[in-house]
Amino acid sequence: MQGKKLLLGILCVQLFLSFFTGLRLWGNVLFSAQKYERAITADPWNHVYRHALGTGLARGSRFVKQSYTTMLHAEVHLRRAVELYPGYVNAMGNLAVVLVAQKKWEEAEVLFRRALSIAPWHYPISKNLEVLQKMKARRGVFDGQEG
Repeated sequence: MQGKKLLLGILCVQLFLSFFTGLRLWGNVLFSAQKYERAITADPWNHVYRHALGTGLARGSRFVKQSYTTMLHAEVHLRRAVELYPGYVNAMGNLAVVLVAQKKWEEAEVLFRRALSIAPWHYPISKNLEVLQKMKARRGVFDGQEG
C-alpha cells in the first residue's frame, strides 16, 4: 500500500512540474514575441525576425493549448518572411508545418515541394512532406469518405 501511495505522489509531482514547465516556456515565448514585435517595428523588412517570431509563436502555442489566433499570427509572420526572402527554405518549411496544423494540406504540400526544389537535401522538410502525403492518403478515412 505504501508503495502505491509513493508512486502516486511521484506521479503527482511530475505532473505538477510538467504543467508549470509548460507555463514557464509559454511565458518565455510571449516575452520573446514581444521582443521580436519591437524589432519588426524597428525593421519591418527583416525576414529573419519575422521567421523567428512566427516559428516561436507556432511552437509556443503547443505548450498550453493550441490557439487558433496564435497560429494565424504565426502564419502571417512566416508568410511575410517568405515574401521578403523567397529562397528562405526554413521559413517555407515552418510555414508549411503551420498550414498542416490548420489542415490547409494542399498549400502546405506546395510549400514543402518548393522548399525541396531549392534545397533537396533538407531532411526535415522531406520527412514532413512524407508524413503529409501519408495523412492525405488517409484523409478519406478521417473525413468519413472512402479512399
